[in-house]
Amino acid sequence: MADSNPLLLEFNGPFGSVPFNQIKLEHFQEALTKTIEITRNHLSEIANNQAMPTFENTILALEESDADLSKVSSAFYHLFAAHSNDEMQKVMVEFSVLLAQLSNDTFLNPQLFTKVKAVLNTEQDNEKKYLAEFYYKKFKRNGAELDDAKKNTLRNIDQELSAQFPQFSDNVLKATNDFILHIKDEESVAALPEAAKLAAMQEAKSRDLEGYVFTLQAPSFLPFVTYCHRRNLRKELTEAYGRRAFKDQYDNQAVIRKTIELRTKRAKLIGFDTYADYALDDRMAKQVSKVNEFLDTLLNNYKDAAHAEIKTLSEMLDQDEPGATLMPWDVRFYSEKLKKEKYSFDQETLRPYFSLDKVMKGIFEVAHKLYNLEFKPIEVDLYHEDVKTYEVVSDKADHAGLLYVDLFPRESKNAGAWMTEIRPQGLYKGKNRRPHVALVCNFSKPVGDQPALLSFDEVNTLFHEFGHGLHALLSTVKYPSIAGTHVDRDFVELPSQIMENWLTEKETLDIFAEHYETKEKISDDLIDKIKKQRTFMMGYATLRQLSFAYLDMAWHTTDINQIKSFEDFEQKAMKPTQLMPHIENTNFSCGFGHIFAGGYAAGYYSYKWAEVLDADAFSYFQEKGIFNKEIARSFRDTILAKGNSQDPIDLFIQFRGREPKTEALLKRDGIFN
Repeated sequence: MADSNPLLLEFNGPFGSVPFNQIKLEHFQEALTKTIEITRNHLSEIANNQAMPTFENTILALEESDADLSKVSSAFYHLFAAHSNDEMQKVMVEFSVLLAQLSNDTFLNPQLFTKVKAVLNTEQDNEKKYLAEFYYKKFKRNGAELDDAKKNTLRNIDQELSAQFPQFSDNVLKATNDFILHIKDEESVAALPEAAKLAAMQEAKSRDLEGYVFTLQAPSFLPFVTYCHRRNLRKELTEAYGRRAFKDQYDNQAVIRKTIELRTKRAKLIGFDTYADYALDDRMAKQVSKVNEFLDTLLNNYKDAAHAEIKTLSEMLDQDEPGATLMPWDVRFYSEKLKKEKYSFDQETLRPYFSLDKVMKGIFEVAHKLYNLEFKPIEVDLYHEDVKTYEVVSDKADHAGLLYVDLFPRESKNAGAWMTEIRPQGLYKGKNRRPHVALVCNFSKPVGDQPALLSFDEVNTLFHEFGHGLHALLSTVKYPSIAGTHVDRDFVELPSQIMENWLTEKETLDIFAEHYETKEKISDDLIDKIKKQRTFMMGYATLRQLSFAYLDMAWHTTDINQIKSFEDFEQKAMKPTQLMPHIENTNFSCGFGHIFAGGYAAGYYSYKWAEVLDADAFSYFQEKGIFNKEIARSFRDTILAKGNSQDPIDLFIQFRGREPKTEALLKRDGIFN
């Protein structure tokens, strides 16, 4: 099959794009096996090379050893998250084990490690130096200095660990798809926005049911718990969401227990007390104590505002149901009512101004004004009809890369939103290639003749993921392992989160916020309300994020054998941020994909950490003008282009002229004036 396997041939689509519609599952099975074998052969050649170790025959050779495997695996990983099925899940489990074995055979190879150490302190340019240090640290963190017995133990740990992440993801996906709320009467949905009702009607029809069907997918779940006036139904849907993969047929408790056990064993084997110590050693924060101090500082700054906000919502609930206790299924509903009272508008007031096509054109125009980028529609092979693709053209008509945009939910796609590199930027078989980037979200689809109308939160999410995309697209680093978004986990959210700041600026909204029917530009009054409502419920929102960060750190600093009840453990970990009673028989951890199926283990604090960076960085734009070309060029050259080729704090200082300060974040959030 190799001669006809599109994954094993040169990609001849526009700019070497992946021939998605030619690829079958058996192609992946063959190509993954074949390219792992090719990688092993390259590694053997490096290890057995009798010449004196040099950057070229050791570090660069390692960097290029898995080029064929990376080409195949990047496409596979993308589809696994964005368009998967049960058969692909089985391949993923098998492939994860094979990759773990390959990683062990690479980083536990004493010949390779000896060569890397020999090259480490030779005189090199900055990127070569960072790449050499990257590989040296990677070898050390993956057991290169262990004795043979401990190396074998590490191999067994990694093999077991490799099977946990795909199982966790599959359980969450199936549990999410397994629940529906079927409503037949009109009165129960009377308060919902028309678009949400139409979408629920379409969902019901697709299942051959009458009335309305609501699911646990965000475009269905969020409008329902925000607007449904029937408290019992909001409760039912919220409880179902909280029980995903917890004590049901897709229960993730055993997967989590095994994951934490293995991560802890691995960390101790390498010489760290906990997995959090191991993870943070390779991040900006460096130490558990520093993360905890950071979280505690934010908690102390925001908790008074959060408690005051919850008190206000409780009083509103008491007017409707005297003596009732505010619960999580009430927060969005009463927050929206309060926002309407306070600012005379709600999310649905804004939705008509955010038609998807206009938003996409607007976000492209923002990128043009900042970085002189153009986005040109292009036809390439696609994996689903909903996907659109653009060629990204930079200054002087230079090709910057391809952008895939995949925005609507489907049962084959994971929940949430993310950016992924289908092809990284940097050297590939001697040529410096431009990246292929995908933005993947789960937004409200068009309904009938009406275009897809996004909520403000969805537009904000799109700006966020687009920021990640720009980080990848504008990278100019030579070596893929340290290019683009391959940076410290607590630095990677700076380029994404800073983009959200432009969305609340009049200069930005004037570009694209236009009523889809009347063609009227969004009014100054609405823009003013958008800016003011940015601080709305910010205390609650921050404590909610902090609760996830505390939970993450608790999982990765606690002996798993001491955890008898997941529910009790979670409540204790999140207690400092608790604002309402716990919902019995629910567990957030069992759906916490960021830390159990993603790259944020002992790193969820990164979102708040990066908010300090992004608020401070954007304040510089505000001082000079949000579309100031000189500041934008500086941000592009010092942050977006550099990847991990320099220490991240040095990059920030190069841009801002000093180390980051928290004042800008507190001011933006309305905590301090």
